[in-house]
Amino acid sequence: RHQDPLKTSDGAFLYQSAACTGPNEQRISVLVVAPLADFTRHVEDLNLLVMLVGGVTMLLALPVAFVGARGVANSVRTLADDAARIQVLDFSGSPPKDSAIQEFYQFARAFVLMKRSIRAKTSALESAQRKLEELVELGGTMSAEHDPRTLMDMVVAGARRIANADGGTLYRRSDDEKLTFEVFQNDTLGLEARDR
Repeated sequence: RHQDPLKTSDGAFLYQSAACTGPNEQRISVLVVAPLADFTRHVEDLNLLVMLVGGVTMLLALPVAFVGARGVANSVRTLADDAARIQVLDFSGSPPKDSAIQEFYQFARAFVLMKRSIRAKTSALESAQRKLEELVELGGTMSAEHDPRTLMDMVVAGARRIANADGGTLYRRSDDEKLTFEVFQNDTLGLEARDR
């Protein structure tokens, strides 16, 4: 049968009493008393050890978790800044830094590739727009010109500018279906020639 510990000013004690019959039919009472600490000391020591290990683990884990969270936040902030720059067609920014989280690094590399692709497409569009503007301007200038020789010079010079060519030649088909040389221009050779 279970009994509550006996508490005294010296501490808590467990006790157990029992009655039995001895030789000669003599009644014997036995009382066993032991300090409670004898039975619970190892549990208390284990509790203390668990608390100590838990506290040390927390002290070590918190800074590591803080640094890890800060690294994740920095990676996300860098990607968000990159996305904001891309929206305004600003392709600057530093290359991605290694990240402990592989997905962030791969995402950053994808941003770099996307920026290169958008930069190349934007540059090609700007170049096409400039060429179109030159073509419109050349068309306006040519429509005002009445001299056929000057008009042919303008055609070759304009075509060379739009094509970014070093030289150009204009031939005209004659009435007898032969090509007749009309204009020749070459910057490297420093030549400019006309037929007649």
